[in-house]
Amino acid sequence: MSFTIVSSMLTGNPDASGWAQVQEFLPEGGQKVNKGRFFAVVAKSGQNLSKEDTLLGHQLGVYLSKEYFTQEGKPFQVLTALLTRAINEFAENIQNLTILAASLVDNVLSGAAVGNGSAILFRDKVFTSLL
Repeated sequence: MSFTIVSSMLTGNPDASGWAQVQEFLPEGGQKVNKGRFFAVVAKSGQNLSKEDTLLGHQLGVYLSKEYFTQEGKPFQVLTALLTRAINEFAENIQNLTILAASLVDNVLSGAAVGNGSAILFRDKVFTSLL
């Protein structure tokens, strides 16, 4: 069954309440194509946010997309291992961190999350909570 994927993104300017970084990546050829389409959201909430926090968040988003496409394994296993490594590596530098990552490979959606995030799917005019 074929269907259309439309991703939407809500973002705002970083301020005292937090920030979010969104990554969406679809490779254009080569071996990466079999890894599908990759989505990641990195967010930080709380007070005392610094410009360094925002830069680290951007670095984390880039790290996630690069690492996803270089790891071998089934998408769900790669996503969960990737988020575990990322939270261990970046969490001491960024407090109140939330990461959601998903991949869409051959019409199968896999996802993983750490922190306070959630993912919702809208299909056939119905919202469904995924994570």
